[in-house]
Amino acid sequence: ARHFLAGLYREFLGRAGDERAIALWADLIAAGTLTREQAVEYFLDASPAFQAAAPLARLYLAALQRAPDEAGWRHWRSLLVSGGSLDAIADAFVASDEFAATHGRLGDDAFVALAIRNTLGRDPTPAELAHWGSQLASGLLTRGAVLLGMTESPEFRAAVASEVDASLLYSALLGRSADLPGFSAWMRTARERGLSRAEMIAGFLDSPEYRARAATAGSPGR
Repeated sequence: ARHFLAGLYREFLGRAGDERAIALWADLIAAGTLTREQAVEYFLDASPAFQAAAPLARLYLAALQRAPDEAGWRHWRSLLVSGGSLDAIADAFVASDEFAATHGRLGDDAFVALAIRNTLGRDPTPAELAHWGSQLASGLLTRGAVLLGMTESPEFRAAVASEVDASLLYSALLGRSADLPGFSAWMRTARERGLSRAEMIAGFLDSPEYRARAATAGSPGR
């Protein structure tokens, strides 16, 4: 348990754990008061780096309709750590070649309609088109700001909670971004079985890939 907990400190908080704190966590796990899944969930919620990365995962899902790739995930997270803003990153997403290739070259109304469909799962109302269109036309908001506002809405956050958790768990527990087949399998299982967050964490911890990684030095072990 100590090796497992020391790994969680490194992966989620980017530092070595205090020995007394690790001992306390280990005692709780040994006593059955705390599960490994609950420990991972706590560190996931307590990690500033991973909580800052969650909006990035939502941008990927809404703008590009996929999980983050390894190179992009590292690039955008590095920008955030160095002081980059989510607004600027969102602007870069909607101005990217991939966005254009995925959705085409859109006028303001078409962009607003796409953003609402991809985040709220419905068509826009005439009032919404008029409101957001006027904000864009006047320059009060950029397209990135409009999309970011929608990806951070309570509705979208709840709708893609499993996708975001999976993206973060791939990074923390497997040390890589999600591959499409694996990510799709997780999402299919989450939909069909109604997986809880703890059950998803348990699946990652019990996976052969995690077990192999945990057996190496510096990984969150068992």
